[in-house]
Amino acid sequence: MSRGPRSRGFTLVELLVVIAIIGILIALLLPAVQAAREAARRGQCSNNLKQLGLAIHNYANALTAFPPASTGPPNMGPGGYQIDSQSNDFNDPSDINNFPSNDIQAVNGPGRPNGHCYSWITLVLPYMEGQSVESRVNYRKLTWDPTPSPNPQGGGGTLSNVDVARTLIPALFCPSFDGDKQSASQAYQRLLMPGGVYFRNLALTNYVGMCASTLSKRFSNSQDGALVYPTPFSKANTTFADFGRDGTSGTFLCVETREQRFAAWYDGATASIWALVWEPQWAVGSLPCLDPQQCPSDETDSTRQVLLPGVAGNPNPYPIPRPNVQAAINWGGGNADPRFPNANPPMEQWYLPVQASVGGRSEWAAFRNDLVWAWGPSSLHPGGVNHLFADGHVRFIQDNVDVNAYYATSTRSGGETISLNSEN
Repeated sequence: MSRGPRSRGFTLVELLVVIAIIGILIALLLPAVQAAREAARRGQCSNNLKQLGLAIHNYANALTAFPPASTGPPNMGPGGYQIDSQSNDFNDPSDINNFPSNDIQAVNGPGRPNGHCYSWITLVLPYMEGQSVESRVNYRKLTWDPTPSPNPQGGGGTLSNVDVARTLIPALFCPSFDGDKQSASQAYQRLLMPGGVYFRNLALTNYVGMCASTLSKRFSNSQDGALVYPTPFSKANTTFADFGRDGTSGTFLCVETREQRFAAWYDGATASIWALVWEPQWAVGSLPCLDPQQCPSDETDSTRQVLLPGVAGNPNPYPIPRPNVQAAINWGGGNADPRFPNANPPMEQWYLPVQASVGGRSEWAAFRNDLVWAWGPSSLHPGGVNHLFADGHVRFIQDNVDVNAYYATSTRSGGETISLNSEN
């Protein structure tokens, strides 16, 4: 009986070649797939910021002004501790060495926090379909008062503001962020509730306001950003008229952050941040003059970070950052400082180091139980950070942005001519 020709199978070599070709194709396609996914995440993040911008503008249309960064003053620390409430000069060593000190005014018993410091996010929630969360906030209580009160939504039972503060709000998170979504900061965990339960696991946000160009401005009565803190000497809210020289289209309103300690959406004390990295005093000698005892008073403003108009090195009619001062965008996390490659021990990048000082004075004592404030304007998007401008548009600002341009865009009425490295 005759048989047909036998079918020939793949040899081992041929099979391995096919597998190798498939592997190469996958390797070529995978970066493109990942890039497409990241582009989608970045687009969703941009949309989150646009929705926040719309909520802020709706608030402004209803109340004729932008919301304040917080319902409390700028010298309020995380968890409601008010530093130097009597002198307001941040200069009492007891703030650092004997926390809590006599300058920290407690309410509701020892160790209780002080202050009414609800964040701007809390205030705009009704304008971004967050009424179900905002309606549970009892504004008649101090922000960190743990005392339960009748449920404002009815139905019986009691509710504490801390329960609201633990509420995760999806619209406040960037899809690219893969870090903690609840704060583990000691600033909150040291606040005791009745029965010894801590204020832990407060919900975070990836979006914060911009209140100032520098750390010293953040604590001053002349904050130069868009979402500012109320002070005894300045109004609590910015209006559209306050953007006169720069305009709303040239001023940052909000920015992304990847901070995982000091970014609780409920806490007004950390709801607005600043644009330039603070250079601590231990860097004096390695960097341009940063110590007020060593800086000629006519060369810098109170931050020791910028050159004033008309002084040597600054022919412009507006302040500019000193040489080597760094824009805070994606600067932090303890990474090695590239400006000091030979430093031993290595110099680390932090948004606010625990050793930092404001004009030579002790830094914000409320941070002393945590190592550092790790991140300011930052994200997990490759190459930059989404920024919301005061007119409601969003731009992706690149990491290599010029520090002068970044500084200028953080101020609302500086009148500078700028060009940002950004993508729409």
